[in-house]
Amino acid sequence: GKKTLWVHARQHPGETAASWWVDGFVGRLLDGEDGVARELLKRADVFVIPNANPDGGVRGHLRTNAAGANLNREWAEPALDRSPEVFLMRQAMETLGSLDIMMDIHQDEEKPYTFISRTPLGVPRCTPALRAAHARFRAAYTRACPDFETP
Repeated sequence: GKKTLWVHARQHPGETAASWWVDGFVGRLLDGEDGVARELLKRADVFVIPNANPDGGVRGHLRTNAAGANLNREWAEPALDRSPEVFLMRQAMETLGSLDIMMDIHQDEEKPYTFISRTPLGVPRCTPALRAAHARFRAAYTRACPDFETP
């Protein structure tokens, strides 16, 4: 069957370049002439949350949501009153059954190019097999993208 790909960005509202990455990603997915995108959509169901923290962004927060929580640190035990964004994303992930890949898009003000960090520990169903797939993806991305940096 098809793989399941989950992408979310802007857990930290001040990381605006993450929006540009998502814009480009979604633009490619919607481009019927893009053979890579067509092949990806044949092989995977893709779920995209382009802005995981709009309330924090509207309030001008750089790293936190409206309740003052750093969403990137809430994955292990999200609470509806403190981190509803993570709580609801995890709930949505659970309804999908399993994720084959999850991408959490961030920006680093000191890195001029794209990078991928380690797989977050609190991601639901993050198994050793998924961690191995993450490592394979990093290796393939390194080969395919000359502007890629590894932390």
